[in-house]
Amino acid sequence: MQPTHTFRLKRLRELLFLIQLCLAVVFIHWTWVGEWFVTGYVPVVSALLYASYRIAAAGRIELGIALFLGLVNFSALLFMWVFFGLRDEVVMLLPAVMFFAAMLSGIRLMLWSLVINAVNLLLLGAAGHWGLWQHEIPQQDLHSAFLMLLLLAMTAYGIWAVVSQLRTTVDELKLENARYRDSQIQVAQLIHHDPLTGLSNRLKAREMFEEAVLAARSNQTMVALTFLDLDNFKSINDSLGHRLGDRYLQQVAATLKSTLRESDKLCRFGGDEFVIISTNLTHSKQVDALAMRILQCSAKPLEIDDHELTLTCSMGISLVPQDGSDFDNICQQADLAMYQAKESGRNQYRYFQADMSEQLSQQLGLERGLRNAIELQQLSIHYQPKVCLHSGQIESVEALLRWEHPQIGRISPEVFIPLAERCGQIGALGDWVLENAIRQCVEWHKAGLPELSVAVNVSPMQLLSGRFARTLEELLDKYGLEGRFLLLELTESTFLEAKTELQQCLSAVQGLGVNLAIDDFGTGYSNLAYLKKFRVAQLKIDRSFVTNLLDSVENQAIVTAIVTMSRSLGLTTIAEGIEDKPTADFLTRLGCDKGQGYHWSVPLEAAQMPELLQHMRTAC
Repeated sequence: MQPTHTFRLKRLRELLFLIQLCLAVVFIHWTWVGEWFVTGYVPVVSALLYASYRIAAAGRIELGIALFLGLVNFSALLFMWVFFGLRDEVVMLLPAVMFFAAMLSGIRLMLWSLVINAVNLLLLGAAGHWGLWQHEIPQQDLHSAFLMLLLLAMTAYGIWAVVSQLRTTVDELKLENARYRDSQIQVAQLIHHDPLTGLSNRLKAREMFEEAVLAARSNQTMVALTFLDLDNFKSINDSLGHRLGDRYLQQVAATLKSTLRESDKLCRFGGDEFVIISTNLTHSKQVDALAMRILQCSAKPLEIDDHELTLTCSMGISLVPQDGSDFDNICQQADLAMYQAKESGRNQYRYFQADMSEQLSQQLGLERGLRNAIELQQLSIHYQPKVCLHSGQIESVEALLRWEHPQIGRISPEVFIPLAERCGQIGALGDWVLENAIRQCVEWHKAGLPELSVAVNVSPMQLLSGRFARTLEELLDKYGLEGRFLLLELTESTFLEAKTELQQCLSAVQGLGVNLAIDDFGTGYSNLAYLKKFRVAQLKIDRSFVTNLLDSVENQAIVTAIVTMSRSLGLTTIAEGIEDKPTADFLTRLGCDKGQGYHWSVPLEAAQMPELLQHMRTAC
């Protein structure tokens, strides 16, 4: 390996200093002895050596080193020819020159030095052998010993320099290897473990599961994979922030770990999803006992920064070998069982059952179908009018998405909207509905219905996408619709769980002139504070209070309270689910502003809406 530029220049500088020091000593010594040839030659060589170093320092390092070592080598050979030939003390300098050539430059310069020295040695030997050049025989005195000591010191320095550099290089390699091993350990830790909790991740869980299955086959025992999901964990993140949410997850992980047996393996797959791999099981009752301990443990409140948090969990369990042995399938089955536990009321556990596979297959089929529904034109929008209860005129319509599946037929929005949210399709569906509703509203305006507005249901996930307000502004500009002709309907949970990003999005939407309405009002946790905070324009009374309104004193009291509150806050009230005239008349007497329901019309295709509007005008 070629020495580095910095290393070679440093060694050349050190060698220059040493040689200059030796030359100064030699100059003084030979001046005292009275050898004027050496006295005159030494200053010239000293100057040339320094010049060659400057050439190397200027960037032409190969040339500088070659000139430097060439001068040293030439001087040694010159002294051998002038003084004592093969018996001269400077013979000791020749190996040192080749050593320095190898250290500072490489094999090429060293070989050239070897060839030149070998030729000169042979010529000196031949000249002495045939009497062509006679040299004096040096005396063995202090003068010779002094010169040999200087040459020995230079050679020793070269050896020390190489050994020192070698040791430094070895130490650096050891340190680098140690760092590499540490980084490999860290990479392995990151690859196989969750950075937040330190628990094994999905990749490590797969390895542990496969090892557990092999051991279970040998021992004739069972393996249980428990998929655990914290109930309503999202509310903690949204209300208290991700920092406290992360700390809560860390405490949950520690609590779960202390609850499990030593042989159980706790893993985190991400978010609030944990997986437990239980081994050495002989009966499902052992799994029941473990699940009950976890439920009891998770229900205990945890204190984080003066916040007392209580969170339940839902679990799904899949067994090996009863439910199979493939890791992905077992995880999927346990996940499905966990969702069954959530749908059954949460804070409980369910075992995977065979009929769940059929449900899973149907769900996956619907997911695939939903991804292709827009492209295959299986989606359509129907519009249901909203009628002013006092004038009887249609003032706005609500856009309702419909999906006509080629094999299954019409699928309820209550089925495919949550499915779209789970599989990440809600953004594409929402954008499609929004664009088509805006385009249709503009077409109605051009057809002579200038004051008709349209309402569109929006999912909280759309608002949190980070691009909703920008997309809405682009669509309004594209079709030339004023924001006041568009109403966005959101559920109460959207406002209750509102985080900073969502608040900013709603503020940007209202900045476009678009109004907000709360859908299904009264079914959730109603709070007057968010009505004022988000400048809500309309409240839609849920159909569950309207359907049997005339027969339920309780519903009448609830609806009366909502209408009274809305009027006091200056909000428009809409009752949905009106199916007959007596109900409409009762709501009119209460002071409700608008109504929506089958009493006036079922949801219609866009082409049918002008005819209905004309009919309503004629009837009034």
